[in-house]
Amino acid sequence: STFTVVLTCCGVGPLRTHSTPLPNSCTFVVGDAGAMDCVASGTPTALAVAILGDVERMLTQAHLVEQRATGATPARTVLRIGASETFAIRLLPDILAELAREREDPQVTVTVDLSTRLERMLLDHAVDIAFLADPRVSGRIRIVPLWTVEYVWVVARSLELKQEVVTPEMLANLAIFTNDLPSPLHTTLLFWFGLRGVVPRRINTCNTLPVIARLAGAGTGAALIPREIVD
Repeated sequence: STFTVVLTCCGVGPLRTHSTPLPNSCTFVVGDAGAMDCVASGTPTALAVAILGDVERMLTQAHLVEQRATGATPARTVLRIGASETFAIRLLPDILAELAREREDPQVTVTVDLSTRLERMLLDHAVDIAFLADPRVSGRIRIVPLWTVEYVWVVARSLELKQEVVTPEMLANLAIFTNDLPSPLHTTLLFWFGLRGVVPRRINTCNTLPVIARLAGAGTGAALIPREIVD
């Protein structure tokens, strides 16, 4: 037997791609026919965005199940991997290469995101394994320490900071670039300044570490970056 999950939005029909506009505020209702209807009102909300993402993942999985049930594709286990950006850039390629040597034609999906979001995805069974920083202990997951992340400050030469070792007082008046909260990097940065009772004047956020490093290197400020990103 097969099943179909349909998401209709404001009478515009099924949502099949990410390009479909998100309604202002969504309420999803499962009807008698198993269809999910969306009612819009007000302004866009974070909850609406999150729900739409969950539903799109459900549709993808439903499509794979239907294909397998009809024999359209061979049954295959998909390994769902989540990885922080540092891990994904420096170590994940080697891990996937090793996986390919041990298993014939492995199929994987990779999600690169902040560690805190990946941890939630792991607890929600949205990924099977996650490579992340500072995981919280939980009876629902197994934690295996793999490596230690070393952070360094990236500051443009044009700012003429000649010291090899910087202090919070030296950087407090510079624009600081980092990931948004609640990322471990942002938390570590605030902790480092807080140890000396210093509050940085301006914190700018960006969601990708290589761009953060380039912004700091261009002379617009400073950035605390994993050493693996700049080596």
